[in-house]
Amino acid sequence: MTEAETMLATMLKLDWNKMEELFNPICSYLYLLDKAVPQMESHCRKGYYDEATELCKQIYAGTMSVEQAAAYWREVVVSTKDEWYASVQRHKHKEYIEDRVPVLYREPINPTLLPNPNAYQQVMNWMAPEIEATYSVNPVPIKNLKGLICIGKSGMGKTRSVYARLIELNFKHRFKFIALSAVKLVDNIRTNAMISQDEVNNYLKDLIITNTLFIDDINQIHLTPTVSRYLLQLFEQRAVYGKPILLTSQLAGDDLIARYVSKYPELQTTAEAIVRRIRDFCTTIDFDHL
Repeated sequence: MTEAETMLATMLKLDWNKMEELFNPICSYLYLLDKAVPQMESHCRKGYYDEATELCKQIYAGTMSVEQAAAYWREVVVSTKDEWYASVQRHKHKEYIEDRVPVLYREPINPTLLPNPNAYQQVMNWMAPEIEATYSVNPVPIKNLKGLICIGKSGMGKTRSVYARLIELNFKHRFKFIALSAVKLVDNIRTNAMISQDEVNNYLKDLIITNTLFIDDINQIHLTPTVSRYLLQLFEQRAVYGKPILLTSQLAGDDLIARYVSKYPELQTTAEAIVRRIRDFCTTIDFDHL
């Protein structure tokens, strides 16, 4: 007997054979609540238990036939399945976001409090409604979708806006993404490259194949011979696979190139190639101008 079945049998003081004969469909459903979806919100679970218990009591008292109970229970299942599914999805979404989004950026945004609400709205419009509709019907990731580069000084809401869009897409369409700062990306590349070529290749592979990659503060790094090679590889491979990159930066164009080569001027050509990939495959949103 499952936990749910034992509970009902004890409450109704029935022997197991009687339970199995009359209430097996109900108990099977309760078993699913216990085992298949242990993360169900507690108020939903209690509601199902209470409903099933009352149904069992009515059958045992003779005020309802087994057939009537079965029909009623089917109605309960149908009417509550959306709530059940929504509860599961909320839990999965919460776990996913907690693993990928810093606490600071998880809360809903009031756009009117941002320095540039118009730029925020442009970010929230990334993936137009018709593309979102396609994605919701067909879970295969859309290819050749241009990414974004949000440019502006610190405090303009660039990072907050991008995270808000990624959170929304994950909630609505289970949209998968990887998000990290440029400094963290460079540190990870260096660490894995020091171990072996295979390690760094495996690390980059995850970044290349994910649906969407978000790199925050792309201007906060200096290129080195090792970092420049792998960073260019990352941008080129994502372009080849038609997978978008979302970026934030305080610098753009020649200023970004100058930042990249400030320590290794000989990397000018590589820096130009990286910035060119950004320009070709990302739509620019200017947070400094209304």
